[in-house]
Amino acid sequence: MFKKNEQDVTPTTFETIFSESCTINGTVTEKNSLRIDGNIIGNVESEGMVTIGKSGKVQGNITAQVVHLSGTVEGNIQTHSSLRITSSGKLVGDVQTETFIIDEKGVFDGSSKMSSQGTKGDDLDKVTELKKKPSNSKE
Repeated sequence: MFKKNEQDVTPTTFETIFSESCTINGTVTEKNSLRIDGNIIGNVESEGMVTIGKSGKVQGNITAQVVHLSGTVEGNIQTHSSLRITSSGKLVGDVQTETFIIDEKGVFDGSSKMSSQGTKGDDLDKVTELKKKPSNSKE
């Protein structure tokens, strides 16, 4: 009667695609949609959607309107709208978003901050700083 319906959450067209054989060292900036199936060592910034495929890996922070994660991210994610970690996705880092969805078997190791107004500038940096302070800190 009930069946797991994992719908396709990625658009069929992307402005930029990084294939499995691609490795980028440095910051990636894209105004539109972006798909990562390769490796990015550095930050990713997009005004649109960022999709990390099953073979994709990002070692750096991601800032975007929407993020769909089916691969691995080691870094913080800020979205102005939503983040979805699919069943094959893994995030080790902090999150700031308006809507946060983790599918069954998706992995999230970090802290999250949700706001109905999306992200604002350095808010995630403040969360990360607080997380790193020792518990006996007097600040």
